[in-house]
Amino acid sequence: MTSTETTRAVLLYPSLKSIPGYARVLVLIVLWVLATATAFDVPNQMKTHLHPLNNNADQVTPEDLIRLQAPSQTFSVERKMDASNNTAIANMTLPNSLNFVKSRSISLSPAPLLNAKGCPPPKPALIGVPSLLSFDNAVRRKFLRDLYIKHNQLLPEASQIDFKFMYGISSKPQFSFQMALERLSNPNDTLTTSHEENMNKGKTLDWFLFARNLSYAPHPTQPGKWCQKYLYVGKTDDDAVIHVPRLSARLQELATNKSSQYIGRVWGKTKKTDLKHMTGMLYVVSLDVLEWMYSNPKETPVSGVLGEDLQFSRWILDAQLDVEWIDETRFHDRPRDGELSGWSPAPITNQTIVVHYARKGWSTLQVNAIKMLGLIALWTMCALCAAELHMIAKKSSLSPSTTEPLQSQLNEALNASVDTFSDMSPPPSSLILETRLPNGSILLQWHPSVLPYESCPQEPQPALVGIPTTLDQKNTVRREFLRYHYTRLNKLMQTSKQIETRFVLGLGKAKQAPYQTAIEMNAHLEDSVVTNRTEGVTNGKTLDWFQRARNMSYYRHPSIEGKWCRKFRYLGKADDDSIIHLERLSALLMKLSLSPGSQFVGRRWDRGNEYPELKHMTGMLYLTSLEVIEWLSFQPIPPQDRNKLGEDIQFARWIIQGNLSVSWIDRDDFHDRSEDGFPVGFSHRPVGLDTVVVHHCKTYQQFFKCMWRLFDREFK
Repeated sequence: MTSTETTRAVLLYPSLKSIPGYARVLVLIVLWVLATATAFDVPNQMKTHLHPLNNNADQVTPEDLIRLQAPSQTFSVERKMDASNNTAIANMTLPNSLNFVKSRSISLSPAPLLNAKGCPPPKPALIGVPSLLSFDNAVRRKFLRDLYIKHNQLLPEASQIDFKFMYGISSKPQFSFQMALERLSNPNDTLTTSHEENMNKGKTLDWFLFARNLSYAPHPTQPGKWCQKYLYVGKTDDDAVIHVPRLSARLQELATNKSSQYIGRVWGKTKKTDLKHMTGMLYVVSLDVLEWMYSNPKETPVSGVLGEDLQFSRWILDAQLDVEWIDETRFHDRPRDGELSGWSPAPITNQTIVVHYARKGWSTLQVNAIKMLGLIALWTMCALCAAELHMIAKKSSLSPSTTEPLQSQLNEALNASVDTFSDMSPPPSSLILETRLPNGSILLQWHPSVLPYESCPQEPQPALVGIPTTLDQKNTVRREFLRYHYTRLNKLMQTSKQIETRFVLGLGKAKQAPYQTAIEMNAHLEDSVVTNRTEGVTNGKTLDWFQRARNMSYYRHPSIEGKWCRKFRYLGKADDDSIIHLERLSALLMKLSLSPGSQFVGRRWDRGNEYPELKHMTGMLYLTSLEVIEWLSFQPIPPQDRNKLGEDIQFARWIIQGNLSVSWIDRDDFHDRSEDGFPVGFSHRPVGLDTVVVHHCKTYQQFFKCMWRLFDREFK
């Protein structure tokens, strides 16, 4: 049934009303089955040489591949946006298949096109990580990406393992935003197949066929010859944590055996030989096996047996390839609070290479990773985490009951880290002089020990902005995107025009909080601030931030004894569901700083005149001149005032009650988002070319849309 016939059948529905109820239902079911069969009966691109990730490859038949001539030396990658579905597609100009001699003895041997003499040493492996764009997967993926980068940095380049994250497409409306931002954030390790997102529709084969074309490079000195870039190509799950140095060492050891190899964890129920396979936690194959798959599309059909990992094994078994199956018992599932999970659970030891089933959210992945990796304290680059991991290393098995002492010890380490890692040498006393004006207000002026901007070696930056956040999944995803984009945007500006940001965390209440905090501090020590206060929206974290920021805002003049220079003009606070256009904010603050007097910049609450006791700048983003924070840092703030009201209201009340001479600058280019005309917040409006900050971008879809609209240069 063609699509036209299907449409006609659907249009017949009104005439079916005359048929009795049960018969009508049966007819509709038959029509639906026929339509569905038609919709999914498309030529399976994965059965051909032209798999979906290679849109520009030359079309050749399998027979041509076997009788191939010398491959083209062109090997380039071009990424572009496909206008038809607004998803990122990888296009490549590829070498033709590298021939491997095949006979019914089913042993594989490379043809003369491959030549190791004069080639750079191949890396141990290229590993694909099929993933999704959901919150859980995004958080795990971010953690794994950071972890693998750090581990590879500990290894020589020839021993490093490369990773690529791969996605299918989706019809969900937010997919195009999510995928575009994922590619923008991580252009070097993000791949998209043209197949619909699904566990068993061929995404794994897509990856291996695409990986084959990343696995060779032209010989540096011998035209027509090729070099292997990797010893193995593999696939892992995104709920598995890999110890990269151990895997690298193991693969290089196994590569000394010249046989064709299939390495992983063999499924435990070996009596069911028809289901024999390497489980999806991690498996790799030697490059000759991969080349055979690429050159034999008829031998690698996607029939959806019981899952793609099982199907992968069936291709090798059904073809009777002479491949050595290597069962690695150091690939295993995690033990779950004393209860076994999966079919291959084992305690995490200093021999573990892969631990699997770390899928139950952010915390489980972290705890298992720290247990495995902490046993040898690899992260010595961060003294705080090294201390935490050293403590974990002394415990071969951690249970939830051990987290209470971890919390107290981590608190002490975090307090000590303030002076160790924050580049602080703050002035010991207040640098502010107070002058009472005739109207009774207090004018804040700098002490003579603070030099004018022009007398210091460096021009102060416009602002330092703190972003209070938490370690839950949604906040973590938003934080990682903000961190990436703010770093990228700052690089486009001169240092003196850059806006610095810090992410401010309290002490979490959950049992896994010490692990999460240690990971965050290890991965992002340069822009993470942890207060010694229990996490809460009205517990005083904002005041903690500003007092900490004060200590980061000065440096001693290099040649004038006893004189101080300012590093920032303003200090501020923003919500983590706000997105700031740093370039516009920088230009605004540089202009405002030319005006005399102290300033309080933000979006003023619209009912402040009606309720003067609640007058404040809303929490989306507000900034104040540095002298206001200097004054505030030495005021005897009563403990009850820390959380008497919402923290943004309380901050404004300190300024009001202090009777400070401060100009309130209300900015309508700080605003809430407007979603399809629906008002969100009191200050909603569409994002425009003048927007400095857009607020209330909370959900995944809202966040991506806000960011896309704020930074789209073509926005009208």
